[in-house]
Amino acid sequence: IAKAALKAVSEGFPISRGSVSVIPTMMGALCLSSSGSQLLEQMQPIGKFMDSICSERTIPVLQGETPCHLGNQLEELMRHNPSLLDACMKGCVNMANKIPIIMGRIANEHAMQDGSHWTTREGRASNNLTAEAYLLCSLEFLGKLLDPLMSASEHARSFVRNKGIDAVLKLISSREIPQDFSKSEAGKYIILVIGKTAFHSSGSVLEEVIRRTQSLLDTILSRIPLPGVMMEPVLSDSRPDSDLLSLEIHVNLLSGIFGCLRGSSTAAELDNERGIKLIRDIAECYVRLSCQPNTNTVESDKGEAQTM
Repeated sequence: IAKAALKAVSEGFPISRGSVSVIPTMMGALCLSSSGSQLLEQMQPIGKFMDSICSERTIPVLQGETPCHLGNQLEELMRHNPSLLDACMKGCVNMANKIPIIMGRIANEHAMQDGSHWTTREGRASNNLTAEAYLLCSLEFLGKLLDPLMSASEHARSFVRNKGIDAVLKLISSREIPQDFSKSEAGKYIILVIGKTAFHSSGSVLEEVIRRTQSLLDTILSRIPLPGVMMEPVLSDSRPDSDLLSLEIHVNLLSGIFGCLRGSSTAAELDNERGIKLIRDIAECYVRLSCQPNTNTVESDKGEAQTM
């Protein structure tokens, strides 16, 4: 029975909030016996289970409290069965890595149906969700799932070791990220998860976020004119710049990290040449953006373009 149940999990099963909540409990029950634990290690169902719940058809169904409950159940499963730690965290990382692949498939499906006057029922179902909407739903699910897991140091270190932070930072740097991401439920949870992970990671996460933030600052500052220097504006309010959006998100990540560090090592991390340069460049970027003229144009009553 146990082998048949794990095989069903590995090969696909009807996804619902109830079935997703039951599976970690079932795995925990199997681990109560040595034969059940060996069967879990042999069949490796956790990674396949995580893969099955991140598709564009299932993610919208599993919103709300479902990912939070799943995260708590996986945390309990790993706490009582440390041998499953890496399998669970690798499953979370693989889920994050799979999201861009599914986004690409959704975008391709929409592109193929542009201009088409007919589509199959299956095609209509899969194309109701845009790549941007899927990304936001997936990040909210991932953030809520990881939130309870990152409270334990061994879980956070395994996540970092398996390049989970790289996968999450890649997702939030996507061009499909919505403009209000930092204020969304997904953004709040991702910022909290990054902060918790940084608290347990001996500086590696903070160093990576600082490196990425500085890289964005260097790019943006090279494109914004100094105050008083006459040159054609590069950044326009009419189309928010993707680099500025990424910078906003990364600055919020830094704020979340320092909040989780509780001020204990904030000064030490920034009281060096790299930290001082980061703070000065953030301030200079703000000043330059504040001094930029508004380049939006609107049509006047006479039909002539008027600069506002």
